[in-house]
Order: sequence, then C-alpha cells, then structure tokens
Amino acid sequence: MPASPSSSVEAARKAIADRLREIRKDAGLSGHTVAISAGWYKSKVSRLENAVTPASPEDIRAWCRVCGMVSHRVV
Repeated sequence: MPASPSSSVEAARKAIADRLREIRKDAGLSGHTVAISAGWYKSKVSRLENAVTPASPEDIRAWCRVCGMVSHRVV
C-alpha cells in the first residue's frame, strides 16, 4: 500500500526541519541567535525546527543567510 500524500508531505516537512537544525548547529548558532538575526521571534525558529510550521522559501533563504550559507541562484 503506498504512503498517503499527507504522510509524504509530513515526511518532507520533517526532513527540511532536520536540515535547518543541522545547518544552524553546523554554524554554531543558537536558535535565539537565528531568531534575532532573521528578525523573528524565537518561537518561529522552534516551530520550523520541529516541523510544526512549514518553512517557506523566504524562511529557508533567511535561515541560510543568517547561518552563513552561500546562496547561488540558477537562472
């Protein structure tokens, strides 16, 4: 039996959340520091890292910028 679409979405959201946490930790930053630097409340960082709130493309870009990840755009 194939997985339901909602479980696939939840799995993808969890994978993104786990990766965001890994990026933050690799950068040596606390959730509080990410929140302040991105102009967010600390609760938003927690919700993103725990897959409670889906990360928007803008959230991911801000997260990567704050954590020192270089963004390359493909045209």
